[in-house]
Amino acid sequence: MGLFDAFSARFVSYDCFNCGRGVQSSAALRGKTDTCPHCGWKNAVPAKSGGSVSPTPYQLFRRALDASDVQEKVRLLKQALEICPTHQRSLKELGILLQDQCREYALAAEYLRRAADNAIEVLNNEPILDFRMNLLDRAATCYTHVGRYADAVSLWERVLREGRWSPNAAGKIRYDLEAARAKMQGRPAPARTYGSRRQTAAGIDRVLNTLESRSLAEACAQATGRDELVTLVQSWGFPKEDAENLVYDALLCCASAKGEALRLYRRKFGDAT
Repeated sequence: MGLFDAFSARFVSYDCFNCGRGVQSSAALRGKTDTCPHCGWKNAVPAKSGGSVSPTPYQLFRRALDASDVQEKVRLLKQALEICPTHQRSLKELGILLQDQCREYALAAEYLRRAADNAIEVLNNEPILDFRMNLLDRAATCYTHVGRYADAVSLWERVLREGRWSPNAAGKIRYDLEAARAKMQGRPAPARTYGSRRQTAAGIDRVLNTLESRSLAEACAQATGRDELVTLVQSWGFPKEDAENLVYDALLCCASAKGEALRLYRRKFGDAT
């Protein structure tokens, strides 16, 4: 018996369902399960080397990443999940895709929660706890888009309790939580602030003044217009996330006259400008 035959008699080689890396299991485990040493996934050990399901969930996941068409990405990821319903990478990717590009919020929330519940592998050096909390934060946002405010409140309470957030991130989640609670109770959402209340009112005032010098329809309809405004607001000393939210709120004000919008914000924040 040659060396290769001797090795084949003792071990079975195959690709991990979850991470796609090579695994060698004892031949005694054929037909049973063995844990991937790379990611911790429990694989069904095939009867012979290279005899696992083809394509594997990981291979389908990689094809989805390479696909240019959104619907093809969705199809491939769903195919991967038909083979392995708890495939962490496919659940995460499909949830984010449905949220950000397809706007199918109820379905996105389901996949995001499943990805959080089935997280076993550190991806992109993100600790598993942070991975779970970030996905649950996304799922809560999805719930607000479909009016499921009680579900959103429950998730945001959990991520604030269990997650490890920077002060800015925690503040944003607290605002979203209070806004969802307000929706449940039929009252206005709390005013969002960026830095101090004085900075907020002054920032919105400057954005509205900037909008006067350009086509408002263009600024609202074109991403490039919004991006230019965000860059401008960042140059005033606001962090990028605050700048994006500030521009968004200012654009909402533009449905009414500028003077009326400013009076509204001055009532919210006091005479700060």
